[in-house]
Amino acid sequence: MGIQMKHWDHITNGVNNITSLAFDYRNLNRPLLQRIFNNETLYNLYLQEICSLIEHFFNSAYLDARIDELYNLIKNSVYADNNKMYTNVQFDANIESNITSGGGPGGGTIYGLKSFVISRLQYVNANLDCGVFSSIDKSELNTMNIFPNPANETINIELSKSNVNKSCKIEVLSTDGRVLSDENIKVKSDTPITINVNQLSNGFYFIRCSSSSGISTMKFIKN
Repeated sequence: MGIQMKHWDHITNGVNNITSLAFDYRNLNRPLLQRIFNNETLYNLYLQEICSLIEHFFNSAYLDARIDELYNLIKNSVYADNNKMYTNVQFDANIESNITSGGGPGGGTIYGLKSFVISRLQYVNANLDCGVFSSIDKSELNTMNIFPNPANETINIELSKSNVNKSCKIEVLSTDGRVLSDENIKVKSDTPITINVNQLSNGFYFIRCSSSSGISTMKFIKN
């Protein structure tokens, strides 16, 4: 069936409505996540990802057809299951809307799949201005590209022609926002800039380029 509220208690620390869960909510025993949220650069990247998700995937236009496809795929098997803890009518209703079932491990409010998408999206749109990040996304796509990604020994940074003859500060950041290396480079042409990453341990990192044209940040993997 849909998303069962009781099964989310260990994640939401007892918060009763996950449709309006704050963007920076985290369980109290997640110090690394708290450090990420306290870092402005990483937190803005996180919000950017939320905006990208709701634009491309987490919306009714994208998900409803996929929910219907999965519903039709499993419906006959669900109907035939005599051991399930809900009725066929509840199963059908829960595709579109919330239902409330009895007590026990499977009881309580069970969010409807389609209604959850709508409710969560309403909360996001009311509390997050994605227009700011959309403009950043377009700027970044026009400003910087990195390859290879994943990288082993070196990584190449390809900047747009708007950065030629400008000074650019290249920084490598850890996932908790620490600057691991930085270098000021005068961009002389639109040929890629190569930096050495072989000293990094395997894992996820960010490259940030700051110039008078703006600030661009991209993720990469060192392996």
